[in-house]
Amino acid sequence: MGNPITTIPQSVASNGKWGNAIGSASNLSGTQIPSSSGNLAVSIPAMKIPQPYDSGTVQGQLQNDALAKQYTSNKYYDSLTDQAPKLMNQNSIALNQANGLLGQGVDAVNQAKTAGDKYFAQADDDYAAARNYLNKADSEGDWWYGQSRGAYGKADSLLGQLTNNLEYTREGNKWYDDYTRGMLGRSQNMLDTGSIPQPIMDAMLSAMTQGVNQSVGANVNDLAARGVLNSSVTNRALSDASRSVSDSMNANYLNAFNTLLAGTNDTARAGAEGGKAFSDINFQLNSGYQNAMDSVRALGESYGLTGSRRVGDLVGISGGYDTIGDSMRDYGNDRIKNLLDMAAGYNNSAAGYGSLCNQWLNTLAQNRSERESLMNAIPGYWDNTLAPMGLTQMTLQQGLEEFLNHKKDTAIY
Repeated sequence: MGNPITTIPQSVASNGKWGNAIGSASNLSGTQIPSSSGNLAVSIPAMKIPQPYDSGTVQGQLQNDALAKQYTSNKYYDSLTDQAPKLMNQNSIALNQANGLLGQGVDAVNQAKTAGDKYFAQADDDYAAARNYLNKADSEGDWWYGQSRGAYGKADSLLGQLTNNLEYTREGNKWYDDYTRGMLGRSQNMLDTGSIPQPIMDAMLSAMTQGVNQSVGANVNDLAARGVLNSSVTNRALSDASRSVSDSMNANYLNAFNTLLAGTNDTARAGAEGGKAFSDINFQLNSGYQNAMDSVRALGESYGLTGSRRVGDLVGISGGYDTIGDSMRDYGNDRIKNLLDMAAGYNNSAAGYGSLCNQWLNTLAQNRSERESLMNAIPGYWDNTLAPMGLTQMTLQQGLEEFLNHKKDTAIY
């Protein structure tokens, strides 16, 4: 009897098939056969294989060798058969993991569909508030601008009145100045020439002439009525009248001159005083216009500054809401992106488990293929045991033919 076969051939472990790789019992060695995927290893426990045939003969050795190979193939087949459910279970686990991850990916996508809604809604509210404050800034800015423009309009109107009154004051002052200068010039001319205006002089002479005529006529008539009228009396009466007229004329002229000079001076003084009063009144009026104009202009500036500050505040608030709206929108987009990235991660992981499923399926297919190869190889082991019998038969046939031929050659007829 030969040595018992206790392990799987190393050549089988490396090739994953039996076939012609299985050698004689003396070449069998090794302890483990890994699966083709490299994920699981098929272990065959040490075993003692019976050898019932006579190992002293070639036929017996071949039969014992065939029996050992069949026995070992059956054990390996059983191990592969035990491995198959494990491979299927691993595939099922990987498939469940893949399905679970795909489900989580779907959940993440579904969450992404609505994840940004509340943030986008908040952003819309913030944008609406920003537009509201911006519109309010426009309307209030228009109101303050209108108030400022109205105040500046009043200031422009007061400026026009002030300008007109200044021109009126200038013209009035010129008139009073010219009038006063005229009166003073007339008074100075009277002093320089000693004369009074001719119309006044003519009026005085006319009045004096009329008075003299009436006086002389009355005196002459009175003398004539008394019978004392003669040339000497007449001459004396006329001489007396002439002196009286001359004295009266001188006195009246001096009185008229003084009166007229005083009146001219008084008129000049009144013109100067009137001009000063006119100038003072218009100065006060112009000062009032100026003060009113300054006040209204200051009010316009105040309206403008207040409006600018108010508009600036409202625009700032609008900008704040706009910034918050941008933040809410970005946060919503980030939330959606994170969920989609998470879904992509789940899908990638599921794809990994899908690839692992394919590996397990490939390993299972390899397991099946190796089992089929083992089953197909077993008949060939026993075909090898018939070779010596065929050789013996061939030798006997050849000997018989040679014997018959020899007998034929030596036959005596």
